Amino acid sequence: MFWKLASLSATSPVEAILDKENFTLEELLDEEEVIQECKALNSRLINFLRDRAQVEQLLRYIVEEPPEDAEHKWAVKFPFIA
Repeated sequence: MFWKLASLSATSPVEAILDKENFTLEELLDEEEVIQECKALNSRLINFLRDRAQVEQLLRYIVEEPPEDAEHKWAVKFPFIA
């Protein structure tokens, strides 16, 4: 079948980030498809996000006010995605 051809399957940008040796939570949150990958239950992504340090940082994005000089993604995008 067409969709089972490995050569034609597109890899997710989130998977590309997860394949890197050193990546940050911010790199993942900056990626447009991170929410869709969470909804699709991407096990590698879920395992990374459920780490205590990552959960604490996600909570900080939600509950702490960003500094006044913070970039748009730090003040709006990351808290929204978190």
